[in-house]
Amino acid sequence: MEGKAGNINKLFLHIGAANQIYEGFINSDKNTVSPRGAKYERLDEVLDVSKPWHYADESVDGIVGMAIFQQLYWRYLLLEKHIEF
Repeated sequence: MEGKAGNINKLFLHIGAANQIYEGFINSDKNTVSPRGAKYERLDEVLDVSKPWHYADESVDGIVGMAIFQQLYWRYLLLEKHIEF
């Protein structure tokens, strides 16, 4: 697989991208529009990080999520299979 920046066998994800696009990354967000209704024009994919991802285990080489953690509930930040609620 060749990454967007020409990196052979490298896959980098930018989650929660909105309109902040990083070259060489697959830029994704849960939504296609902002809370104020502005369309996210340049997303590569829609990805809800609270749901299972379609990427195989150990297939992603790096993840950037500059504005993601404040959007998640605390339960999403814990491994639910190890903690009973």
